[in-house]
Amino acid sequence: MKWIRLFFILICIVVQAQAQDVVYLLVRHAEKDTSQAGATMMMADPALTVTGHARAKKLAELYQKEPIQALYSSNFQRTKSTLAPLAEKKGLQIQTYNHKELQALANQLLEIKNGWVVVAGHSNTTPSLVNLLLKEKRFEPFDESNYNTYFIVRRNKDQFSVEKLEYPPF
Repeated sequence: MKWIRLFFILICIVVQAQAQDVVYLLVRHAEKDTSQAGATMMMADPALTVTGHARAKKLAELYQKEPIQALYSSNFQRTKSTLAPLAEKKGLQIQTYNHKELQALANQLLEIKNGWVVVAGHSNTTPSLVNLLLKEKRFEPFDESNYNTYFIVRRNKDQFSVEKLEYPPF
């Protein structure tokens, strides 16, 4: 009986330790249509290109099996469209955030206790949000032509790790 009780206590400890894991998947929006006047400016709101839609679908394929509990996007067509296929696969609504208030978003994300969260941002805001989560400046803004790089930030209690990844070919 002692062994059963000890085994049960150990299982509870392991489950509680695992429940502390939060994974933040932070992506820049997929390729935007720059043929519109002013499309390279932050305040412009262009749609995705055909390649951008393919990248959004690739993101959904890559992470459809993960326990994603929330999707966040700046309030731009290109970021919301980047998450749309994943939102559809997971049956989740995309929540919008103010791209000018990244600290507030970081604080909100840090309140999450477990699970996966996906955030779509921009060439400058995505690395900045990673820095805010880590509480250190490690990453510079992406080059405007870089749509291929994204981050996975893992948090276990107060310990953080980060992976800088690239999409596989699609």
